[in-house]
Amino acid sequence: MTTKLVSLFLIAALLGACAGSGVNRFNGRQTKAESRVPIQNGGPHAAHWQTRDLTLKFEYQWEADAFAINGSVQLSKMIAHFTTIDHLRIRIHFLDNEGAILATHSVWNAGYRKSLHYHFVNFDFDRQYAPPARTQLIGFSYSGEASDTGGDGFARRAGGRGEWSFWWQP
Repeated sequence: MTTKLVSLFLIAALLGACAGSGVNRFNGRQTKAESRVPIQNGGPHAAHWQTRDLTLKFEYQWEADAFAINGSVQLSKMIAHFTTIDHLRIRIHFLDNEGAILATHSVWNAGYRKSLHYHFVNFDFDRQYAPPARTQLIGFSYSGEASDTGGDGFARRAGGRGEWSFWWQP
């Protein structure tokens, strides 16, 4: 009986630790200026955000307690030359007026090992959120990996498998 209780306690503690390692790990963190996008009430408003790896082109509409965003992800030529997106997750961060993260949500996910060569990735997104009350800005971050196993890409010419990890921290 004691062994079962200890086991249940350890499992509960482990699950609790895993639950805390998700998107909430960003809350309270200060963002880089280049991660911030000013937003306005009403809409729809057109906007974009760009790094060396990708561009987000989107429209958003912001009312007091609802934030809707839809748009598309465009990979840079450097990433698009790979044949496969092994994983890519883009997050949206709701920020206060000084750039501190109030809340984080997933805005787009490529899935696992999706072929770019055969166009198996849907690059569009359409999401709605309830932003925190002090929201003044939004920001983005991402992490991903692309690979090329030979096919028609550069790895075939190089004689092997090529991988590229890329990310942007808020």
